[in-house]
Amino acid sequence: MSETALASLAGIDQLKVEPPTRIEFEGLLRSGQRRLLPNEQWRVLDQAHRKRNLAEYEGDLDVDETLLAALIRVAREVEKRVAMLTPLN
Repeated sequence: MSETALASLAGIDQLKVEPPTRIEFEGLLRSGQRRLLPNEQWRVLDQAHRKRNLAEYEGDLDVDETLLAALIRVAREVEKRVAMLTPLN
């Protein structure tokens, strides 16, 4: 439903306008993030994040060229998908 249609319903008291809560917003954001990429790409991001944490917090720096190449591919895919998003008004 469009924003105009929602505003019309609110204008005739068929819809109650409420401000979003932080928890609601964060839930929607997580849901959108999960839908942005396929599971295998999320696994690449998760693995890279874990390796980054090991390097940062435990000094375990292990550069995995295969993971790095996969991470670059996923980052380019994210960039492409974000560029296609419609800006919020």
